[in-house]
Amino acid sequence: MSIQSHNTELYTITLQQHHKDSLENNSKFSTRTPPPLSYTSPTSLDAVFSSLPLPSNDFFNDIKPFLQNAAELLVQGQTIAFPTETVYGLGANAKDTDAVSRIYAAKGRPSDNPLIVHIATQEQLVELVKPPISPLAIALIHHFWPGPLSIILPHNSSVSHKVTAGLDTLAIRMPNHAIALALIKQTDRPIAAPSSNLSGKPSPTTAQHVLTDLNGRIPGVVDGLVRIEGGDVIDLNCTFGLESTVVDISHIPVDYDYETLFKRVQNDDNLHQIDNIKQPLIYILRPGAITKTMLEKVVGVGYVEYDPSLLINMESFDEIENEQNDEKSSQNETSQRTKTNPHSTNTPVPKHAQYDTKNHGLQPKSPGMKYTHYAPKAPVYIATNVNVLYETLKTSILNISLEQTNALNSDQNLGPNPTNTTNSKIGLLCTTETSKFLFDSLKSLPNSSQLDLDRIVVKICGSKEDMGTVATKLYGCLRDFDSIDEVGVIFAEIYSHNELGAAIMDRLLKAAGGKLLR
Repeated sequence: MSIQSHNTELYTITLQQHHKDSLENNSKFSTRTPPPLSYTSPTSLDAVFSSLPLPSNDFFNDIKPFLQNAAELLVQGQTIAFPTETVYGLGANAKDTDAVSRIYAAKGRPSDNPLIVHIATQEQLVELVKPPISPLAIALIHHFWPGPLSIILPHNSSVSHKVTAGLDTLAIRMPNHAIALALIKQTDRPIAAPSSNLSGKPSPTTAQHVLTDLNGRIPGVVDGLVRIEGGDVIDLNCTFGLESTVVDISHIPVDYDYETLFKRVQNDDNLHQIDNIKQPLIYILRPGAITKTMLEKVVGVGYVEYDPSLLINMESFDEIENEQNDEKSSQNETSQRTKTNPHSTNTPVPKHAQYDTKNHGLQPKSPGMKYTHYAPKAPVYIATNVNVLYETLKTSILNISLEQTNALNSDQNLGPNPTNTTNSKIGLLCTTETSKFLFDSLKSLPNSSQLDLDRIVVKICGSKEDMGTVATKLYGCLRDFDSIDEVGVIFAEIYSHNELGAAIMDRLLKAAGGKLLR
């Protein structure tokens, strides 16, 4: 489908004062922590949905007039961008093939990259998936919905084949965002919604980010800045800032004895001894705010694994973190830097993944598994520790060791020399603590007067003590570099791949195309 030209409209929301407290709570990202290890979830889907913490009908009625035009456009088969707790989504009716085609056209998105469907009611879930809905799915819904968890389940063919990219499974989630839930509820339709950016670019976390990429390509954007009568403004713009965690549980047999399963989880028995379960219960296909540890509290430690296409990256970090714990090794790294592509491995990929990083002919089962994503205009390089980052900055500013680094680049075939930045500014993406260390160290050099520190464009994404803030600011920082034409290269700090760090590093690695400085 060709791209339609639109006068993109920004839809703003103004609500009464009595909604202020509930909206302020919604503007702070949080996830519900599962109770101590035990299977306490209701077995009835009705009971689960009736207990979910959702906005009041009063709120839905008050916001309805402001979403009327956006909802009508979605019903008519158009696309609308709207905020969620993760990133802005570009929504369309999941059952309308022409509407879904407009998502792909507006984004320039490859057609074999499946979409996540967003719902607001139990009825929307039931009308999409193949029955029965497993007790494991119900347990995950009970613990993590509404929230940034997309669950892959077998579908019943009621959605467009363009949503599933021809697969027999579908990723579904209920967002934890008042505006998103109200819009989906008002359309009375399941909404397919990838991130509302041009394909491959950093995902948007503000309405302005959306307009930068898609102005003129879509009919409208719902603004996440909510006005309150009296003059207050509440920021409901993407409080987490990275896409949802995507988990696959579709490989578990539908007739499996879940009662036995959860009893053995509670008793810490070996689930791999149970008939028909020869692999982990949950595969994480895309890391996000719902972490591996959180999922293990539902199904047991050791029975949640990252998809092998992600483990390729994670295994590289295991090696790097071991090096960082060795002071001598860290010192040696600063004297001789090498680059490693974390995608170079022969790790086998199980059937459920349907994707091998070396064979792009196979279909990804989840968004974010196959193509380059989240990349700014300038190339990104991730330094494997702060000493490497320091040496790289120093070398770049002084333009020294070019013969060595040119040789490295030609040997590894990883593109342009990252230190050959004579005619451009240098982007630095890091935490507050790392920025202070780097500039203090550079200013203490004997030849510091020769350093043109103004060439370094610094974007602070938060503190090492608050990984949630780093996640929230990551995409905005990457987009900020695009607004500065002189930035020719970006050097980024590395993070631990534990918990939220796994999601952050997954996005950074894709933005960098796997380029590491060691």
